[in-house]
Amino acid sequence: MRKFLMHQGTKFKVKMDTRGKCYLSLILDMHTNEVISYVLALSPNLEQIKRILGKAFIKFPSVSGLIFHSDQG
Repeated sequence: MRKFLMHQGTKFKVKMDTRGKCYLSLILDMHTNEVISYVLALSPNLEQIKRILGKAFIKFPSVSGLIFHSDQG
């Protein structure tokens, strides 16, 4: 079976930081709607993406037949 994973990034306004922003990054399994991995960060950056992909690859070490879509272009 082919897996289709999607990355979604979202910004929230929060009062936990003086900047007032928190960035949630998710990887979802589009077949089961399961959250595969997620990361919270104070800014969207490459380290956040490395962390979320690392967590996803622990859960899915084989990428054979995997389709990955990101709304980040």
